[in-house]
Amino acid sequence: LAFVVLTPHLDAAAWRSPPRRARWLAAWGKMATAARDEPGLTLVPGLEYTIDGVGHFGVSGVDPAQLAGDDLLGAATRAGGFVVVNHPFAVPTNLPGMPASRVDLSYRPWSQPGATTRVDPLAAVEIWNVRLALANLVSRPGGQTAEERALAAADTDARTRRRHLTLVGGSDNHSVLALPTTWVHARSAGAADVLAGLAAGATCVGG
Repeated sequence: LAFVVLTPHLDAAAWRSPPRRARWLAAWGKMATAARDEPGLTLVPGLEYTIDGVGHFGVSGVDPAQLAGDDLLGAATRAGGFVVVNHPFAVPTNLPGMPASRVDLSYRPWSQPGATTRVDPLAAVEIWNVRLALANLVSRPGGQTAEERALAAADTDARTRRRHLTLVGGSDNHSVLALPTTWVHARSAGAADVLAGLAAGATCVGG
């Protein structure tokens, strides 16, 4: 691997609570400092932001301590951050031995059309997720894999809303799983160049 985007979890309730936000930011700051000091591998500090009933979002390219207000996604976008909607079609599949498959981790504006009129600031869509790809080998809700549905939804959203969307992949690593799922055409493997390549949409997603 040439680079890894680190996305520790943060939920909206914690962000909106001053004491919980302060504790999380303190821990994030230590992680970010250690990541930037790591030699030989570009570790980009970011976060995965969860809004209950809406979805999960990867955020990078900004210092969350510099963001104000309750609307973290909007603030991150205005500050030049890179916002990804993660595993947009991770709907419950109830697979034996896979607790996460019993939870709806999808992006509701896409997985439940008509359930909400919410339009989030998005720079990218995660069209391939390693854990969910494995789950989709045996379960294809709606007759398609989550990857096929994510790619189609990203294409539709980009055309109808006339906005640029980068395509990315992710390992969703919570233990030992790590696969190089996103390649970026960049001037170097430095964080700034990698983020510039992501923002430009210069990506290739695979396994």
